[in-house]
Amino acid sequence: MRHHKDHALQVECELNHGDLLIMAGNTQHFWQHAIPKTRQTKQTRINLTFRNIL
Repeated sequence: MRHHKDHALQVECELNHGDLLIMAGNTQHFWQHAIPKTRQTKQTRINLTFRNIL
């Protein structure tokens, strides 16, 4: 993840099969997350996003 204003601030978090990352509170507001780009798809990936809109 990287800070949305200061891209020099980064945190790496390796997720394995079956892992779950919950971004809540300040993490959701101040940090961006992404999956590293690859030239070729190696495996099938499923991405689920749950949102609560008030």
